[in-house]
Amino acid sequence: MNALSLKTRLNHPLLIGLTIGCLAFCIYTSMYAIRKPFTALVYSQDILGYGIKSWMVLAQLLGYTLSKFVGIKWLGELNRNHRFRMIVLILTSATIPLLLMGFSNCKYWPIWMLLNGFPLGLIWGIVFSYIEGRNLTELIGAILACTFIFSSGFVKSIAILLQENHFSLEFIPFYVAIIFLIPAIIFSYLLEKMPKPSNEEILANAPRTALTKSERKAINKKYFGFLFAIILLYGFLTLLRDIRDNFGAEIMSRLHIYNAKNLTQLESIITIIMLVSIPFISRVKNHYNAILTTIVATFIGGLICISTSILFKNQVIDGMELLLFSGGGIYVGYILINISIMNRLIGFNGTPANSGFLVYMADSAGYLCSLFISGFALFSKKGELPWLNWFQNLIFFGGIIVMLFAVIAFYQIRKHKTK
Repeated sequence: MNALSLKTRLNHPLLIGLTIGCLAFCIYTSMYAIRKPFTALVYSQDILGYGIKSWMVLAQLLGYTLSKFVGIKWLGELNRNHRFRMIVLILTSATIPLLLMGFSNCKYWPIWMLLNGFPLGLIWGIVFSYIEGRNLTELIGAILACTFIFSSGFVKSIAILLQENHFSLEFIPFYVAIIFLIPAIIFSYLLEKMPKPSNEEILANAPRTALTKSERKAINKKYFGFLFAIILLYGFLTLLRDIRDNFGAEIMSRLHIYNAKNLTQLESIITIIMLVSIPFISRVKNHYNAILTTIVATFIGGLICISTSILFKNQVIDGMELLLFSGGGIYVGYILINISIMNRLIGFNGTPANSGFLVYMADSAGYLCSLFISGFALFSKKGELPWLNWFQNLIFFGGIIVMLFAVIAFYQIRKHKTK
């Protein structure tokens, strides 16, 4: 094989896409290592009668949610020449509060977690800016989206391992963060050096550029009805996902199926399903048809949630199948809105723009819902809350709402096709 042939193969779009996906996956996993390890630990301290961990979780989520609102403007105006240094700055600034946490009194820990969560909320948008506007965006995005399922458990297991080896509990979140910080910087540098979208991809998907305030307003005004439906739809999907994710242990315990094997099997199956199915959207070249396809897929996901709730209530399926089918129904829409719909909308619009601010509009609504329900749950006596019944009813009524807004979004985007 000669050098020219080898270079041609290395520059194959599929290989480039897979490489970008793997690098993005590693960077976002590193973000989880700075964000999530403390949630695996057991703290004995409390403030005002509530466990310190409840305050820490809520404070971090508050910071994360606020950053989503800030990201609407900040990511819309992001200078793409500064992305690498911004990732390094964000990850480093989020690690410093974890170090301060180790040296301070526990009453200050929620403050450090607020300062930890705020910058981390911007990482998704920066990383996704390397992915959008390509012919294989859905394939790359599906690889990145697997971090939603895989990375949280992975970094928590490292925190538990350090705890079992008698590391200081106060410093474990910092130690886990440091383990991943240097690799994250290396992966970010490599991602920065990856090929930009080709001229063919730019022509097919519209150039991806920073936007002024007036340009963002123009897009929001033009697609107001469609974006309104998608953002509300995404908010309910985020609520359903967080209930399933954050309180899955309580649900599985009530079903008497909570163990490491079942948990691993459940999330592995969903991950494989998402990895196999979602990249097929990349094969739909026409942006309008791709948007319709993703909306239909989201509608079907809502229908699966409703059917799952009814079948479980009538004892046709068991607890594992309840969590498996509902997880698939929730994640298909949740991931597609993150990686496909907003990206395709810019391609459909056809003018230079970026999808970062659109994703963060949806994210801000989603995490606001999550903040509300998490605050209620964390400051309640969780042992007395009927999580199984709640979840069963939520996926039923949530599925109806998802289907309703999917129909609205479908007809709203059809109006623009008609025009």
